[in-house]
Amino acid sequence: MAKINAFPLGTPKSNDLLVGTSIPNPNTNKQPKTKNFAISDITSLVAAEIPQGPEGPIGPIGPIGPQGPAGGVTSVTGGLNITVNPNVGDVEVSAPGAIVNTTDVYTGTPQVANVISLTQAEYDAATIDANTLYVII
Repeated sequence: MAKINAFPLGTPKSNDLLVGTSIPNPNTNKQPKTKNFAISDITSLVAAEIPQGPEGPIGPIGPIGPQGPAGGVTSVTGGLNITVNPNVGDVEVSAPGAIVNTTDVYTGTPQVANVISLTQAEYDAATIDANTLYVII
């Protein structure tokens, strides 16, 4: 058998084997045996036998990414009884008392654009507009 220092040095891998002696438990008649031990088994044994230190602190949080694009609204124009503030960017639209006619699909009649509440006498004296719904109260 060659001298141990005659073998070249190498970098161990977890599935490499080391030759060693397995010692039996005390007070038994068993004899020590020469065996192969995997590096991965030895590292597991060391980790289990040697107390590990406390976990280190968590590292700093990375940089914050760039700000996303502005909202999709580029401009809003108010109308009769509709206010917009501001008119660019994140806008707030207010339309108190507004009635919207978005489902008028009948092409044979004028679309309702205005709603007016009035008395019968006011209605009788008014000039009637085909695009106005008159509510007599």
